[in-house]
Order: sequence, then structure tokens, then C-alpha cells
Amino acid sequence: MLSELNQSLQFNPNKLIKLDLAPFGIFHSEFYFYCDHLNHISLSGNKIRKLYGSLKQLSEENKKTIITIGGNQSNYLRATAFLPELLNLNVVVIVKGHEPMIYGSVLETLQRKKIPIHFASKSQLELDLDSLLDEIGLLYPDSFFIPEGGFNEFSHLGFQPLIENNFDNFDCICVPIGTGATYESVTKYISSNTKVIGFGAHRDESLRSIGEVRLDHRFGGFAKMTGELFQFVLKFREQYHILLDPIYTSKMMFEIIELYLSGEFLPYDNIVAIHTGGVQGWNGMAERNQTFRIDDL
Repeated sequence: MLSELNQSLQFNPNKLIKLDLAPFGIFHSEFYFYCDHLNHISLSGNKIRKLYGSLKQLSEENKKTIITIGGNQSNYLRATAFLPELLNLNVVVIVKGHEPMIYGSVLETLQRKKIPIHFASKSQLELDLDSLLDEIGLLYPDSFFIPEGGFNEFSHLGFQPLIENNFDNFDCICVPIGTGATYESVTKYISSNTKVIGFGAHRDESLRSIGEVRLDHRFGGFAKMTGELFQFVLKFREQYHILLDPIYTSKMMFEIIELYLSGEFLPYDNIVAIHTGGVQGWNGMAERNQTFRIDDL
């Protein structure tokens, strides 16, 4: 079932690019960028990696239906909408919050692909998720639940082909953080001599418990954008022909530049940042604020 996805999980040396940071005032550096957002056309970046282990487990248990959860602008939910056609699976989603009067791009994708959608309030999800899953499970028997963002005991397995033995020569690996799944998965497979720094997309102090995590709460908070950050993204795309996503990698790269300028990252440090995907998030960003529109994704 998963053989067609395996190739997209492998490390590809052509996606490891050395960037000249001179346009941002850094004239000497050993900085590399790994374009993992190009690994799959539908399940790009860390989405396919976090889902892979659960999909493998589902196959071993001979189950055919996934139940999962996310917000109505979630790129993760958008990615799961492609699983039925790719792997002949059934997908059911729980969307956090009340049903909106007008569907955005993610909900439109789910609806167009005939994915059953169940809306649930945030309080219900926080206080009584198990009962909700039992209720939905009656409608879709013999199903397999994957938590929000794909983060569970299996989510690290898709990172092994990327990380193990491929990044050990770097002093530091930089990754953006939402739930912490990517950070924990990378640290599981990297050499003990390589430092991993996570850059939080929101200020969740509990994330500090997983390792070295930066929680700079600038740009208005989670899924927020400012003119300064938007101009940074435009300049980055102009210089390197790489589009950062609005929620995770844009904030990570902005802070990496600051770490170089402040002297915390040194010219001879061998550093790599991983683009974990999420560029489709520009659709949701534009729906909320027409000022921040990236055309021709």
C-alpha cells in the first residue's frame, strides 16, 4: 500500500542547497537549506513523514478508515484529503470549531473530495474527545484514529530515511515547530554531536521540555502575518526562488537571519534548515487578509 510513497521519504542530495545569505547582510556563512517541501505533490514536507508511520500501522492492522482532526485552515487536513485516491483509504475528519457559513480552501478541498466532515467545539474536543471518537466510530467501524497534525507514537518513522546518516556532518539542524513532532523525530535519528534547534510558530511554553526551542512570539502569534514578515518572504523568494510558508518556515528563517546578525550563529558553523512544507497555507492567509496574497503557488 505504501510502496509508492517510499521514494518521496528518501533523502535527496539535489534538495540540499547552499544559500548565500549576503542579500540579508551575512557575507560569510556555511548555511544550507533542505527543500523537503518538494518531496511529494500532494502530501508535501513533514505531512507525509508524520503520516507514514500511522499508515504503516493501519495497513498492518488491516484497517481501511482513518479518523483525524484539525482546524478549518489546516494544511494537514488538506493533505489527508488526498489519501483516498493515493492509497484507497477512507478518511473522516473532525474540524475544530463550528461550521463556518463560507468554506475556505481547506474545507472546499475536503468537500470536493467527498471527505466526511464532523464539526466539534474546542471545549468538546478538550473535555470529551474520547466520547466523540466513540460516537463517530459507530458510524465508521474498525477505524484508526490519528491525532491532530499526525503526532503519535508512529509519527517519527517517516523521518528516518531523511535524517539518519545524512545530516551528521552538520553542527546544527533548524526545524520549525507546531506540535513538536518534527523536532522529536529529527532528534531521534540524528547523531548526538549535532544540535537541533526548534523554532516555535506559537508561544507554547510546554514545548521547551522537548529540547532547545525558540519561542519568539513576534508577528502577531500563530498563523498571523505582518508586513515585515511578508516582505521578508517576498525577498527570500526573489533571491532563492524558494517560497516559504506563512506559518512555520517564514518565521524560522527570519529568526535564523537574526541569529547570524547577532553573532549567535558563526560564519564557520555548518548549519542546515529544513523546509517542512505548508506553502498552501498562503491560500488561508489570503482568505483572512487580502494584503498577504502569494499568487501562482
